[in-house]
Order: sequence, then C-alpha cells, then structure tokens
Amino acid sequence: MLSLENVTQLRQKTRQKIEKLIKFKPKELLGEVMIHDITTSIQDILEDEVTARENEETLPSLKEERAVQEAAANLLAKQQEEEMQKKKDEEKAEEDRVLQQMVDEEVRRKGMMMKRRSRPLPVQTLSSSNGMWICISSIYQISPGSQVGPNECLSSGLRM
Repeated sequence: MLSLENVTQLRQKTRQKIEKLIKFKPKELLGEVMIHDITTSIQDILEDEVTARENEETLPSLKEERAVQEAAANLLAKQQEEEMQKKKDEEKAEEDRVLQQMVDEEVRRKGMMMKRRSRPLPVQTLSSSNGMWICISSIYQISPGSQVGPNECLSSGLRM
C-alpha cells in the first residue's frame, strides 16, 4: 500500500489529487507494471503545482486587484469632482462678469445723468396771448406788445 508523508508544503488541492491517484491507480493497473505509470502521474501533478504557483506569483492577489480597482474608482471620482468644481467656477465667473457689466452700465448711466444736470439748460421761450413769457421754468410778466426774445430773458433782469 502507498501513502504520502511530509507533504505540508503542497497545496490542499494538489495533496488531494496525489492521494486519489495512489488510492485508485494501483487498482486500475492491477496485474501490470504500475510503478512507472504512478510516478509519471505524480510527476505531472507536481509539475502542475509548480506552474500554478508561478502563475499565482505573476497574477495579482485579490487584495492587489481590489486596491487597483479602488485606486481607479478614487481617481475617477476625483476627476468628476474637479470637473464639477471647474464648471461651478466657470458659472461663477460668468455671473460675476454679468454683474460687473450691470454695475458698469449703471455707473455710466448715472455719470451721464450727472453731466446732464451740471450742464446749463437751454433757454426756451414760449409766448402766450396774455403777455407771459416762460424762460427756463421762470415766469416773467411783461407788458403786452413788448418784444422780448430768448436772449433778453436772461440778460434783461426781468423779475417775477
């Protein structure tokens, strides 16, 4: 009867394959030369074990894969957050620009109003049938038939 000894360094799966092999293979090959077949089969299983271990070393572990995925997710979230912040900044800049434009327009409008107020108003005269002349919002009464034009309103010193 065959048995395994000192196989603590083998993986559980490999150990089970070898145990199954040495348990059933001799029964299959009963009456034939079997040592060579059994040793060749065990060698194949051990070579598969070596290949599997090499692949495990080259393949990332589950923890490593998770870390890579988390890093990618964090990077994507950061990029999306930066994009949103950039969009907010652009909207704020546009709002500030519009507000500044409105303020500039109001300042310009008030400046023009101040210029109009500081400029002397043109003398306007209107005549009426009762002998009243209106000069720059002042009313002067003169005798009917007098000839007073717009220039005389200011220079004549007429009184109300």
